[in-house]
Amino acid sequence: MPTLNKYVVTYNSNKALLDDYQVIEGKNAKDALKKAFNKDYKRLTGDAGRHVSIILIKGDFRDNTIYYQGKYQLLCYGEC
Repeated sequence: MPTLNKYVVTYNSNKALLDDYQVIEGKNAKDALKKAFNKDYKRLTGDAGRHVSIILIKGDFRDNTIYYQGKYQLLCYGEC
């Protein structure tokens, strides 16, 4: 069984701004979002990023700290 990647949800338009970060798992970011929220999301880049629903960072959240994996980048997704 392949290992699942972890993603930290740093922003979710459906939650309060000061809620704790949520850790989700999946083969990739789209798979993790599908498993966690049962919705399809599409990747937003450039100017489309202004209409983001969810922002992810690949990594883990423990002890009130985000430990990112690989290159640090914000992954922006919007609902389909």
